[in-house]
Amino acid sequence: YGATEDEDEDLPMQTEVGLFAIKRDQLFRAIRPLIDADVEIDIIQLAPMAVYNAIAYDQLQGDQPYDDEKGGRWVAALSIGTEAADLVITNGYRVWQRNIPIGGNHFTKQLTQDLKLTFAKAELVKRNARQSEDAKQLFKAMRPVFNDLVTETQRSIGYFGSLERAASVDRLVLMGNAAKARTLVAALPGLLTDRRAPCVHGCDRALEYAILTAPEARDPALLAKLDAVAGRVL
Repeated sequence: YGATEDEDEDLPMQTEVGLFAIKRDQLFRAIRPLIDADVEIDIIQLAPMAVYNAIAYDQLQGDQPYDDEKGGRWVAALSIGTEAADLVITNGYRVWQRNIPIGGNHFTKQLTQDLKLTFAKAELVKRNARQSEDAKQLFKAMRPVFNDLVTETQRSIGYFGSLERAASVDRLVLMGNAAKARTLVAALPGLLTDRRAPCVHGCDRALEYAILTAPEARDPALLAKLDAVAGRVL
């Protein structure tokens, strides 16, 4: 964990605590080669925090003073790995992150299923999709995975916006080896707009015919219960 304190002398001292965790089996699997080689490990850094440091110090470089009310300039970094992607949103002072369980291998597996290719062949085709004679067919096969990645990224940025209402995410940075497959991710920033795809369950139309109780007629006790339920769900 890490604790940070507000250094503004004009405000009461406030402490924010960041909690960080990693699965033990994954950690020891990653460092096993170093242990076998008798290499002493001093520091282990989680990937999302490494992404945050890269954005904070290489992209933002302290170019804006911290202002909690105005929100300031925020940057979203999407680091696409083999099995998952890390979404990290920061303004250089604060950080919010979420793991999205979609990575480069999901595109490859989709190709193996739809085009009946071996994994190695599908990986090669994916990396060279733009030069392929069947590029249209390849992108059509990968489209469901791509849509899932876009939807999850959109949903995550939207949820972050509900927490930091004054924040404005003005840039998306793509990172990770999977991001090198530019034909897969070139359209991602353009798809991350305020326009959402209609929900297949109709949740985007759920309130069209709702009857809303006037604020002055609402039961405070019931509102407190609903607020508690909504907090657990979110």
